Amino acid sequence: MPNSNKNQVVAKINYLEDELNSLDHYLPETYEYLMATLDQQRRMLAEIEVSETFQQIEQTQTDAMPCSRYQVHQSVSYGRAER
Repeated sequence: MPNSNKNQVVAKINYLEDELNSLDHYLPETYEYLMATLDQQRRMLAEIEVSETFQQIEQTQTDAMPCSRYQVHQSVSYGRAER
């Protein structure tokens, strides 16, 4: 679901950029509104991307962690060696 949200934000950014590019003449209030909205959407996208990157970092670190002491003890045989 986060990817869907990211795609929506990217679509909004693209729309706003197209609107800015299509302004026929300088409309200060319209331009200001579009720029403010574009800034908000870019900020949202940045939050999503930072969150995704942090999740990847945390997952990578979790995958790379060695077995816990408890897991190691479970795998060791406690039987005595016969002589």
